[in-house]
Parts: sequence; structure tokens; C-alpha cells
Amino acid sequence: MKKLEKEVFLFVYGSMKKNFRNHSRLENDCYIGNATTINMYNLHPANSFRYPYCIESEKIWAIYGELYKLTCTKIEDIDIYEGALDYYYRKKISVSCKEKNYNAFIYFKTNNTGIEKDISLNKWTTKFEYVGEKNDEFLEALRVALT
Repeated sequence: MKKLEKEVFLFVYGSMKKNFRNHSRLENDCYIGNATTINMYNLHPANSFRYPYCIESEKIWAIYGELYKLTCTKIEDIDIYEGALDYYYRKKISVSCKEKNYNAFIYFKTNNTGIEKDISLNKWTTKFEYVGEKNDEFLEALRVALT
């Protein structure tokens, strides 16, 4: 008999949410629902506006995101994608989803430097991804112009 893999919960707040650019990494996993962190943190957009990052030490607001159930093997794949431990670290926090509390993993940024620190968010929306796409178009046009 095959041993069952342990399941874990993952709270996502950025590009892996439904209808966002990196959701394909979770589309085959069990979506539990919209969720909110119990404790306060802060989100900032990356310089490129392609994705946000969460800072654990900035206690500003509850963060809105989505909750998923995955296997331990899958969370290790997400670790690689998120660049843990170089860029992000994974930690268990409490989140609320459908009037129930869960202990879920979240990815926090290892440091907070750069101009994006001036922008404080509690929710990542597709409007921000749109800015990131326009930034990509601008950078490509600039690259072409410089060649």
C-alpha cells in the first residue's frame, strides 16, 4: 500500500492567486477559499510591479489572499520557485478562511530594500500586474531601441 503524503496549507497573496500570472503552479491543488492573515504584516510591490512581497516585521495590516491545500512534495517545489532562502523564507502563520482558522505557510521576503518600500499594500490586484506588463513592454521597447 502506498504511503499517503502529508498535506499542508499555503497562503498566497500575489502572483499565484487565481487569474494571476503564476497561478498555474497551483491550479491542480485544492483551493480552500479567500483568506486573511490573523496577524498584521505589510506588502510591497517589486520594482518591476510583476509581483508583491510580504514583510513579516512590518505590522501594518491584515493581508488578503487565498488558501490552498498541497502536499509536502509540492511545497518543496514552491520553495524552489520562490527562491527560498535567498529571496524568501517560508513560515507558518494563522489565517482565517470561511470563518475557520488555519495554520498555513506564507513566504516572507528576506529583506526590504529599494524604492518599492515606499508603497504599502494589503492586497495584490490584477491592476498591479497590468502595470508590470506595461513595464515589460517598455523595457522590451527600450532594449530594441538600444540595439
